[in-house]
Amino acid sequence: MPAHLGGVEVEVRDLGILGAGIRQLAPLPTGFHTTLVFEREKISLPCTLTRCETTPAPEGMTYWSGVEFDLPDPANARALRELMVREINAAIDEWKKNARGELPDVLDHLPLFDTADRLVQTRSPKRSRHVQSYMWHRLMREKWVGSFVLDPAQPLDGFALPAEEPADQTALLRRAYEISDEQGRTLIRLMAQLAIAGIEG
Repeated sequence: MPAHLGGVEVEVRDLGILGAGIRQLAPLPTGFHTTLVFEREKISLPCTLTRCETTPAPEGMTYWSGVEFDLPDPANARALRELMVREINAAIDEWKKNARGELPDVLDHLPLFDTADRLVQTRSPKRSRHVQSYMWHRLMREKWVGSFVLDPAQPLDGFALPAEEPADQTALLRRAYEISDEQGRTLIRLMAQLAIAGIEG
């Protein structure tokens, strides 16, 4: 989710009522008091940068930071909750449509193609009704770790999906999980469990 932190363009990867996890391409000093701005939603949240860590990335060094929000005024708090709900619902709705092999209403997050024929190829293939293995997707230290398992149970630090789940659909759920609070993450695990039950049933 795009935003600006103290005038620096950032990507919000984890959003909650108390704070946010962000990714940016320039370092920021911890303890720095600034404002996280969602320009499209017209939301400005005063906050304090609590950490800034460096990780290598293909495009160069990437910085992962955490901010803690000041006590927001009621209007901003309400707008923030509405933003979180919209982002989670949109990601889950898009995932459900992809699972049914439908094209989503909004194609902003899908690759662009030259012809309509190529675009149709983004439809998901039909799934087998018999799942032999599963993939655990666990968010560990702000990085996703995937592992093949035979147990369809949902991990507490992520979610489980059929191993044959298309990569684009998995990415949607990962994105929704990253920006969700604990209640939203519980909902995603429930959705994933229902998806497994629907395929196996």
